[in-house]
Amino acid sequence: MNNQLILIGKKFSNVIMGTMLFAGAMSCTNNQQEVSIEEDAAQSSNARTVVGLTNSSFESSWSGWNDVDPSAVSGDANTGSKAAKITGAGGEFSQDVAISSNTDYELSAYVKGSWRISATVNGTRKSRSGNTSDWKLETVSFNSGSGSTVTIKGEYNSGEGRYDDFELATADNGGTTPPPSNEGPLSVSGVASSSDDGNVASNTIDGNIGTRWSANGNGQWVRYDFGSVKNVSSVKIAWFKGDQRSSTFEILAGDATNDLSVVYSGVASGSTVELEDVNVSTFSGRYVQIVGYGNTSNSWNSITEVEFAGTDGDGNGVDPTDPVDPVDPTPGGYPYDVLGLQNWKLNAFSGSLNNPTFVDQIPNLDTYENDNWFYTDGSKVFFKCYAGYPTSSGSGNPRTELRELTANGSSNIYWDGGSGTNRMEWKVTVNQLPSSGKLCFGQIHGPSNSYDDVIRVQFEGNPNQSSGSARMKIMGWVTEENGDKSGDFIDGNWALDQEMHLELIFENSNVVLYSISSSGSRTEIYRFNGCNSDSNYFKAGNYMQSMKGKSLDTSDYGLVSISYLKVKH
Repeated sequence: MNNQLILIGKKFSNVIMGTMLFAGAMSCTNNQQEVSIEEDAAQSSNARTVVGLTNSSFESSWSGWNDVDPSAVSGDANTGSKAAKITGAGGEFSQDVAISSNTDYELSAYVKGSWRISATVNGTRKSRSGNTSDWKLETVSFNSGSGSTVTIKGEYNSGEGRYDDFELATADNGGTTPPPSNEGPLSVSGVASSSDDGNVASNTIDGNIGTRWSANGNGQWVRYDFGSVKNVSSVKIAWFKGDQRSSTFEILAGDATNDLSVVYSGVASGSTVELEDVNVSTFSGRYVQIVGYGNTSNSWNSITEVEFAGTDGDGNGVDPTDPVDPVDPTPGGYPYDVLGLQNWKLNAFSGSLNNPTFVDQIPNLDTYENDNWFYTDGSKVFFKCYAGYPTSSGSGNPRTELRELTANGSSNIYWDGGSGTNRMEWKVTVNQLPSSGKLCFGQIHGPSNSYDDVIRVQFEGNPNQSSGSARMKIMGWVTEENGDKSGDFIDGNWALDQEMHLELIFENSNVVLYSISSSGSRTEIYRFNGCNSDSNYFKAGNYMQSMKGKSLDTSDYGLVSISYLKVKH
């Protein structure tokens, strides 16, 4: 409005001046007047115009926004008293806004934590993402083309994020033509794979759909290196015999081979051998890894060709001049902030160290920590439990343990292991064993009247051991079914105070445990085929074993730490 008033004032002044000089210098004055008006018109077209958004700062909670859980309105705000918060995968919020066609716009917001903002017009999506430990203004630029409506979103990126003070405005240049774009094909500088059968990984980027990469087995992968961070907006994959069978796969991305995150999980169409678009949202990374889980005919993974498109990146959308660590893992100071626990409940305790009461579900988990049994150092979450502590009615062994919930955290979850794929991936360290020398740090729990613990992944070592080698052991129904009450030991260089990257899968009645290397390759370390438990859920943390009947002793404890925890169904 101020710009408009100034503009009107200038025009009025020019008109008066032209009238005053009309008699003496009509021709010259009119030319001056026309030039001034043209300049003012140009200034008018270049003026920045703010487009009205509904409840842009969330002071009226979700009014005007469409929110998808897991999301919430937070009291940690940039301005005012409220902000939006996305707490896990699938969470987002959006608003449709009327705009003018063929106009340059800027969408901006203050963000904190792990964030992504986007603007979509006529199916074309522009986005930006990153991580920041404090509130920071970020902007996405786009041209409306022929569109009259834009969908603006705050989206889940890789962890919990907060959003406040959205603004949509025409760009400063007020242009009416789309800005030039450098988006195009991305060149691959290197390619590697977990294995092959003689059909090597480089065949997938040779431009020849008649060659292929092939490897047999769940979790085989091929990884592409762009040489530097890129913003990837398009992935196309052609599958060998892709018109005869559908391949199950995931796409991972990241700036380092030992720190890749899943950006897509799905199944190929099974209807074409040509390059097929994968419906990915724009993501950033130097490396892209395609992980295969077999196909509808067999366990082979075979890709004939891939193509990537996008633009040069700057480290997951983070301003390289920003002094904040672009991979800051701790947007907050609670265990919830480190692991993103919106779809978990905590079995732990209330009371004091020497007078505890078992609590099936700790309230207000997003702001909960306790130095005695559940806390964080900023990068790992620690689960501590003591001898003689109370526990649930179904077990005499004490625990400080997470139990999986539905995606929005509203209720307990129960899923069928006889169909589909159910995965828990976690990075876990066993820091200390209790006096029994036995501790479970991950499990699939089933219906207590038949399977109880389908599988328990645990360590066995010396009483109160806190360093050195230990043995990994599989217990639960998967060993009892074979008449083995003592469990199955898994060979490997397992040790206390050493982080393990593991994935536990219950897929189509098969229970499989993988160890994941620093390069991202998966090694199958345990398998049981033929388990049809139908009311299952994952658990992770510290579940001490063979500790029934112990007296309360806070010098006798088990300790586990977890730095990464995700489930998928």
